[in-house]
Amino acid sequence: EGDELAATYERMGWRYHFIPAALMDEDGEMTFYRNSQEEQGKDEKEEWGFSMRLKGVPEITSTVEMQAISVPIINFSKWFTDNVVSRKLPGETSSKANQGPPRVYMKIDVEGAEFRV
Repeated sequence: EGDELAATYERMGWRYHFIPAALMDEDGEMTFYRNSQEEQGKDEKEEWGFSMRLKGVPEITSTVEMQAISVPIINFSKWFTDNVVSRKLPGETSSKANQGPPRVYMKIDVEGAEFRV
């Protein structure tokens, strides 16, 4: 997923870097649980989502082990300081897409963890 998006954005003159990790106020690992609402008669697209809490009835939604997925978590404040605040800025470029001061855009989905992040 990340490589395809990076190539698309590069054609637009942007730099893109996908980080397959969860954000938190500490480094470590976190368990997410698949939203298995389809088996309970809900919209099948609900299965696409994950939650920090186990939802549904385990007897209906299969075993907890099958629903759980562990992902690395990174300390967002430390990562931001190390990778954005203290980064070396690129030199001047002739690309119209890069005119003006350097910018950082982030898409962050931290539903339910806003306070800690």
